[in-house]
Amino acid sequence: MVFLEVKRNGQDYWIDTVAARDEAMRQAFQQAASPMAMSVVFSSPADADTVPDDIVSSRDREAPGASLPISGTLVWSDSDLGWVATWRFRHDGRRYQWQVKGVNFDEAFRVAIRGAVQILSSNGVP
Repeated sequence: MVFLEVKRNGQDYWIDTVAARDEAMRQAFQQAASPMAMSVVFSSPADADTVPDDIVSSRDREAPGASLPISGTLVWSDSDLGWVATWRFRHDGRRYQWQVKGVNFDEAFRVAIRGAVQILSSNGVP
Protein backbone atom coordinates (compact mmCIF):
# COMPACT_ATOMS: atom_id res chain seq x y z
CA MET A 1 0.00 0.00 0.00
CA VAL A 2 1.28 3.45 -0.92
CA PHE A 3 0.77 6.53 1.24
CA LEU A 4 1.90 9.44 -0.93
CA GLU A 5 1.67 13.11 -0.02
CA VAL A 6 2.06 15.62 -2.88
CA LYS A 7 3.02 19.28 -2.45
CA ARG A 8 2.97 21.65 -5.41
CA ASN A 9 2.04 25.29 -5.95
CA GLY A 10 0.70 25.73 -2.44
CA GLN A 11 -1.42 22.58 -2.64
CA ASP A 12 -0.89 19.70 -0.25
CA TYR A 13 -2.85 16.49 -0.73
CA TRP A 14 -2.68 12.70 -0.44
CA ILE A 15 -2.92 10.49 -3.52
CA ASP A 16 -5.88 8.19 -3.06
CA THR A 17 -7.86 5.52 -4.85
CA VAL A 18 -10.77 7.73 -5.90
CA ALA A 19 -9.59 11.23 -6.88
CA ALA A 20 -9.58 11.75 -10.65
CA ARG A 21 -6.69 14.22 -10.36
CA ASP A 22 -4.47 11.35 -9.10
CA GLU A 23 -5.08 8.91 -11.98
CA ALA A 24 -1.82 9.63 -13.86
CA MET A 25 0.26 9.15 -10.72
CA ARG A 26 -1.55 5.94 -9.77
CA GLN A 27 -0.95 4.54 -13.27
CA ALA A 28 2.72 5.59 -13.28
CA PHE A 29 3.33 3.95 -9.90
CA GLN A 30 1.75 0.71 -11.11
CA GLN A 31 3.92 0.82 -14.26
CA ALA A 32 6.99 1.22 -12.06
CA ALA A 33 5.97 -1.81 -9.98
CA SER A 34 5.02 -4.11 -12.88
CA PRO A 35 8.57 -5.16 -13.90
CA MET A 36 9.11 -6.38 -10.32
CA ALA A 37 5.84 -8.37 -10.40
CA MET A 38 4.43 -6.12 -7.68
CA SER A 39 0.98 -4.64 -7.50
CA VAL A 40 0.31 -1.25 -5.98
CA VAL A 41 -2.66 -0.14 -3.93
CA PHE A 42 -3.06 3.46 -2.85
CA SER A 43 -4.56 4.45 0.43
CA SER A 44 -8.23 5.35 0.39
CA PRO A 45 -9.69 8.35 2.18
CA ALA A 46 -10.84 5.92 4.91
CA ASP A 47 -7.27 4.61 5.35
CA ALA A 48 -6.03 8.16 5.91
CA ASP A 49 -8.24 8.36 8.99
CA THR A 50 -7.21 4.99 10.41
CA VAL A 51 -3.46 5.12 9.83
CA PRO A 52 -1.93 7.65 12.25
CA ASP A 53 1.03 9.82 11.40
CA ASP A 54 4.14 8.78 13.30
CA ILE A 55 6.34 11.48 11.81
CA VAL A 56 5.52 14.67 9.98
CA SER A 57 4.29 14.13 6.42
CA SER A 58 4.23 10.35 6.44
CA ARG A 59 1.77 7.56 7.02
CA ASP A 60 4.07 4.60 7.01
CA ARG A 61 2.51 2.36 9.64
CA GLU A 62 0.97 -0.86 8.42
CA ALA A 63 -2.56 -0.54 7.17
CA PRO A 64 -5.09 -3.36 7.04
CA GLY A 65 -4.34 -5.54 4.01
CA ALA A 66 -1.05 -3.82 3.23
CA SER A 67 1.75 -6.35 3.15
CA LEU A 68 4.50 -3.87 2.23
CA PRO A 69 3.43 -0.30 3.05
CA ILE A 70 5.62 2.48 1.71
CA SER A 71 5.15 6.17 2.36
CA GLY A 72 6.49 9.11 0.49
CA THR A 73 6.43 12.82 0.02
CA LEU A 74 6.58 14.29 -3.48
CA VAL A 75 7.44 18.00 -3.52
CA TRP A 76 7.80 20.13 -6.65
CA SER A 77 11.07 22.07 -6.68
CA ASP A 78 11.74 24.84 -9.20
CA SER A 79 15.39 24.95 -8.12
CA ASP A 80 15.82 21.20 -8.72
CA LEU A 81 13.84 21.41 -11.99
CA GLY A 82 11.56 18.58 -10.96
CA TRP A 83 10.13 16.57 -8.12
CA VAL A 84 11.94 15.82 -4.88
CA ALA A 85 10.74 12.44 -3.62
CA THR A 86 11.46 11.13 -0.14
CA TRP A 87 10.54 7.50 0.53
CA ARG A 88 10.13 5.64 3.82
CA PHE A 89 9.84 1.88 4.26
CA ARG A 90 9.97 -0.53 7.21
CA HIS A 91 11.29 -4.05 6.98
CA ASP A 92 12.34 -6.52 9.67
CA GLY A 93 11.88 -3.89 12.37
CA ARG A 94 14.18 -1.42 10.67
CA ARG A 95 13.21 1.91 9.13
CA TYR A 96 14.71 3.07 5.82
CA GLN A 97 14.57 6.43 4.08
CA TRP A 98 15.94 7.54 0.71
CA GLN A 99 15.50 10.46 -1.67
CA VAL A 100 15.78 11.50 -5.29
CA LYS A 101 15.74 15.07 -6.65
CA GLY A 102 14.99 16.78 -9.94
CA VAL A 103 13.04 13.96 -11.58
CA ASN A 104 9.62 13.48 -13.15
CA PHE A 105 7.10 11.53 -11.09
CA ASP A 106 7.57 8.40 -13.22
CA GLU A 107 11.24 8.23 -12.20
CA ALA A 108 10.39 9.11 -8.59
CA PHE A 109 8.12 6.05 -8.47
CA ARG A 110 10.73 3.80 -10.09
CA VAL A 111 13.19 4.93 -7.39
CA ALA A 112 10.62 4.01 -4.72
CA ILE A 113 10.12 0.51 -6.13
CA ARG A 114 13.84 -0.11 -6.73
CA GLY A 115 14.62 1.02 -3.19
CA ALA A 116 12.02 -1.27 -1.63
CA VAL A 117 13.23 -4.22 -3.73
CA GLN A 118 16.85 -3.51 -2.79
CA ILE A 119 15.90 -3.57 0.90
CA LEU A 120 13.76 -6.70 0.58
CA SER A 121 16.52 -8.55 -1.28
CA SER A 122 19.10 -7.68 1.41
CA ASN A 123 21.25 -5.84 -1.10
CA GLY A 124 21.94 -2.75 0.96
CA VAL A 125 20.27 0.56 1.53
CA PRO A 126 18.97 2.68 -1.37
